[in-house]
Amino acid sequence: MEKASRESRKGSCGMGSQSQTEKSTRRLMSLDVFRGFIMFWIVGGAAVVIRALELIGDNPVTKLIAQQLKHSNWQGCRFEDLIWPSFMFMVGVSLPFAFAKRAALGQSYGRMFSHTAKRSVVLFLLGSVRASANANQPYLFGLSSARQPIPIAIL
Repeated sequence: MEKASRESRKGSCGMGSQSQTEKSTRRLMSLDVFRGFIMFWIVGGAAVVIRALELIGDNPVTKLIAQQLKHSNWQGCRFEDLIWPSFMFMVGVSLPFAFAKRAALGQSYGRMFSHTAKRSVVLFLLGSVRASANANQPYLFGLSSARQPIPIAIL
């Protein structure tokens, strides 16, 4: 009786009755939320928030928030200056989960490394294309965006 009760509790939590496919597709929600938060700021969330602050009105609080959403020229650390390091942190946190999932699927270390190396090369080259387009000349290496330091850190 007690064993049956434990089994039903397992199933009601959603953990004991999941199939192997469902277990392998589970995600760490806090990491996904953090990823969405960071991506909002990367794709221009600061401009949206600054525009909303302008609609609210000009006061010391809105000025302070708007100031935090702009990069400083080495005049101290602001909120906007923490986006790139946060993205690097997110990548580092997600790597063990990605490798664990691939290991659970039976992939060898060599295959995982090969996949990681290919993605890193593509990301690095995309960073070079972006830097070249911005500089209007060929530019192989730059640390001004996340597209090149991330693959270097991953490898």
